[in-house]
Amino acid sequence: MTEQKRGLYILRWIGFIPAAFLGAWLAWLVVFYLNQLTMGVKGIDTNDFFPRLTVEVLSHGAMGAAFVYIGSNIVPSNQKIVTYLLTVFVLLIAGFLAFPAVLQGDWWAIVGVIAVSSGAGMVAYQVSEKEIEFSNH
Repeated sequence: MTEQKRGLYILRWIGFIPAAFLGAWLAWLVVFYLNQLTMGVKGIDTNDFFPRLTVEVLSHGAMGAAFVYIGSNIVPSNQKIVTYLLTVFVLLIAGFLAFPAVLQGDWWAIVGVIAVSSGAGMVAYQVSEKEIEFSNH
């Protein structure tokens, strides 16, 4: 392995978590604001229960899926194992965030936690069923 390839290899292992967080945040932003925009254009009040439920579930689900998918695609090797580890990481963080949400009665945060966990779990399931395959970099 050349010096440049080794440096890129190490950099990808170092940067996959920050890149996954950034990609997840961008996915949430895009899905959230596009849903707000399209529902607003149609005259739907996004503060009503079902439109807000739709926006929360879609945006948080995309965030969880993007976190696992982007992180798994950046690492240079062991993508399947990293997919499962990132999914467990999302589930642990979601569990920790659900606790104060339940104590405060913030039910929209609980919906978000469930959707993030589901999005991450869906990517892990698709990897396990070989519906998502990673290319060797």
